[in-house]
Amino acid sequence: MSDGEKKALIFKWLREIEPLKILLPAFTLLCLLNGCGPSSAEPPASLNGRWVGSIAFRGRTDPMIMDFYGASGEWQAFVGKPGLPDYLFLSAVNVRYQDPHISFELRYGDERLSFAGIIAGDSFKGGARLGEQEMVLELRRTGAAVARTSQPFTEEAIQFRNGEATLAGALLLPSGPGPHPAVVLIHGSGRQSRDEWRIFGMLFARRGVAALLYDKRDVGHEPSGMDLVDLRDLAGDALAAVALLKARNDIRDDQIGLWGISQGGMVAPIAAAQSSDVAFVIAVSAPGVSYAELYQFGVANALRGRGFSGGEVSEATDALRRLDNFVRKRNPQGARPMLEEARRKRWFEFSTLPPAPPTETELRTWVRWRNLDLDPTRHWERVKVPALLIYGEREDRMPVNKCVERIREALQRAGNSRNMIKVIPDADHELMLAPNTGADRRIAPDYLDTMTVWLREQLELAR
Repeated sequence: MSDGEKKALIFKWLREIEPLKILLPAFTLLCLLNGCGPSSAEPPASLNGRWVGSIAFRGRTDPMIMDFYGASGEWQAFVGKPGLPDYLFLSAVNVRYQDPHISFELRYGDERLSFAGIIAGDSFKGGARLGEQEMVLELRRTGAAVARTSQPFTEEAIQFRNGEATLAGALLLPSGPGPHPAVVLIHGSGRQSRDEWRIFGMLFARRGVAALLYDKRDVGHEPSGMDLVDLRDLAGDALAAVALLKARNDIRDDQIGLWGISQGGMVAPIAAAQSSDVAFVIAVSAPGVSYAELYQFGVANALRGRGFSGGEVSEATDALRRLDNFVRKRNPQGARPMLEEARRKRWFEFSTLPPAPPTETELRTWVRWRNLDLDPTRHWERVKVPALLIYGEREDRMPVNKCVERIREALQRAGNSRNMIKVIPDADHELMLAPNTGADRRIAPDYLDTMTVWLREQLELAR
């Protein structure tokens, strides 16, 4: 083809596309309006939605829900449990997604738990590590994510002291003018941060009650699982938090109460019994018997659940009683032959019996020995303020009927008629319904409703 022929073809093509040049600006505008421009307009749909499944940690499986959605190219995620209102889901941070890889972080006090995983269609599998322990997270997408609005409260970092212990945490303050009533949340056993029970702090703050959350003091968690702490020291920590609130102008100093769960349900009455600054007590799954009896009951239940015979259960609980008696007589070494024999039993590893008698240091420091025979009812019988106690009917860590009866009698001895004790059918120690493990477990609705309705009634009576 000659140069002249080539030029003729080019001029012909230009004449043919000339009408299209007029349409190009309109086409570009339509692309921008309808999202066919840069990829930042709308995030991929491969992550958006509600994901339901479970998280396995330390031999236990719990249900978990995550909502993922994006806006302006940024991903957001919220974490909760079945039965928990959407507005109480906790936010994840640093959410990153590059198909198929996803990562995010969950708050744990001043630390962050870093999760990473893979998305494959409607399935997510990943996990995180906490020390040497691995968490395994498995989820499946079930529908659309729930849109969320801003929370009706603010959060303020706080710090306070109890003797030589310095404690830090957060104060959730309701929106609107104060002063506000307030509640201090007390942890269960083990190492726990301010975020362990944050959802309940959020629940109270949304109902107009300021909530103080704090990182539990260093309990010196031993490999054996024994906390190095005394319940009376933990009660002092809670009262130091009450003192901090009492000194604030935005808090009603006559409406500061305590909320405690499990071990915290033993700590709360100890604190309330010794301070006139505590206006109410809410205790969830609160033991009404000593540690000695709790261990025997818990071990018996655990062994039965693993299929051990009645004779084996009796052997294990008898060994626990004998060890406790040696400790009471200040002769723990006398238990050595018995423990050596028990170590040869197949139930031993599930019995919480130590492999050797407790040392003098352990007797002075482990909560199991320091508070072996501490009777919670001795403190409940000195609690004069309104008290709410909530239990699960399927409680497996304590004799629930006995605990309820003993605490009820203690409150009667205190002359305290302003109390309510509720046992929720089919609920367990954590007030969860349905199976013991797995994604089908959900928070009992009666739990949250009972707590918030009762508290608002008490605060109105106190005005």
